[in-house]
Order: sequence, then C-alpha cells, then structure tokens
Amino acid sequence: MNSVADSLIESNILNSEEFFQRMIILERKKTERSGRSFLLVFLDVGPLLRDSGRPQEILLDSLSHALNSSTRDIDVKGWYRKDSLIGVLCTDVRKGDSASVVDKIKGKLKSAFSPDEAKKIKMFVLHYPDLENRLAGASPAQVIRELRPERKGVFFS
Repeated sequence: MNSVADSLIESNILNSEEFFQRMIILERKKTERSGRSFLLVFLDVGPLLRDSGRPQEILLDSLSHALNSSTRDIDVKGWYRKDSLIGVLCTDVRKGDSASVVDKIKGKLKSAFSPDEAKKIKMFVLHYPDLENRLAGASPAQVIRELRPERKGVFFS
C-alpha cells in the first residue's frame, strides 16, 4: 500500500529521499567549485502529520501548495526523511537573501494552516557553505543527517 508521501512523489509534487539527498550532494560539490552558496530549508512536519485531526492527504496537499507558491521552479523540494522531514534546496541564494526566502515560506505556511497546526511545523535553515564554519560551535538541538557521505559525523541546526 502506498503512503501519502509516495503519492506526492509519484505525482511529482515532492521528490524522493534518494533524489533529494543526491541533489544536496551535487549542489554542495557545485558550490565548492563555483563559490556560489545555497540555502537548505528543512520542515519537520512529523508532529503535524501525526497529531492533526485532519487527513494526511489534505495536510500534505496544503504543505505542497504552500511550498510551490513560496519557492521558485528551480528550487528542489523533496523528502529528506519520508513522512517526517521535507527539504527545500534553494540554489544561488546569498546569505543576505536567506531571510526573505524563509519569511516567504513561513508566510505561506501560516496562511495554509491554523495557528495550532502551524506551531507543529518546525523549520531549520542551513546556509551552505556556512555549514562548515558552524560545526565546531553547533548546538545539539536537532540532528540533521550527514550531508557529506565521504565524512563521518552529523550537522546540527
């Protein structure tokens, strides 16, 4: 039986975990060559999907609509952890422009959900290459799975 997440993948609304994580690795390598930075926005939607009284299909449809209307066509959206963590990879975003991208996504999410539902969505924002500089003083609040498969360790947000 297909999950709701699988139906979003099949309908090309969100990319699969494997594809999304591969795109992060490719973008990181491109950034190392070109020097252009990118922004990763992670949405922890697990609590929303588990604890809301509304059907998952409706919640995920609202999530995908909010993301599609607040991001560019070239931004990659997909599951980072299926049924739990959605990622948005925004290419060529300078650190100074990150706040406006994040504010736009937050605004669309707030308008798509009730205040109680919106509180259940946790957002983590990582700007690359600044990730590398933050590792030494990282807070252990939320573990984000390794973005560099050739190296051991984890990134924190």
